[in-house]
Amino acid sequence: MLQEDTMLKKINAVISLLLIAMILIHIGVCCYSYAAMWYDPMIIKSIARITAGLVTVHALLSIAAFFFMHDGAALTKYPRQNLRLILLRATALLMLLLLHPHFTAFKFMESPDPFTVQRKLLVILPEFLFFGTTLLHVGLAFTRGLITLGLLKNDRQERTADRIMWIICGLFFAASVGIILRAVWLWH
Repeated sequence: MLQEDTMLKKINAVISLLLIAMILIHIGVCCYSYAAMWYDPMIIKSIARITAGLVTVHALLSIAAFFFMHDGAALTKYPRQNLRLILLRATALLMLLLLHPHFTAFKFMESPDPFTVQRKLLVILPEFLFFGTTLLHVGLAFTRGLITLGLLKNDRQERTADRIMWIICGLFFAASVGIILRAVWLWH
């Protein structure tokens, strides 16, 4: 059973790392769309569908690990790691709640209706929350995937990988905030 548990975790780690790459690509394409006022449904939706497929597999594997392998069940044993685990689960739930507003954000770009301040805020706030929550989840998850696959051997490597990913996530978030603000305020 232990080998099966380890294999499930390794498969989920690979899926997680692929998902992180797709999320960063998706956010990058969304930011480009906002910056260029360009929307190609085929490209955006293809990337989104691949990402959604990976999210579904990752969520199912994570649920299986939690319920069937008691992954993280002893929350008092490793407080620092469990804080990360609690934040991962909370951000995952928040991302699910923010998916619908995120899906509808690009419909505003296609709409011929004039943009009031209220309509603009209905686009901006959920997008900021969605990108921020998603990038927080990515920042928290990245090194966990590398550790599970045995790619990080010590605390120094883990801290270095964490710092690099937090810088990447911070840059993506700052870029997305600036680009979305500019794009939404320039809309008719």
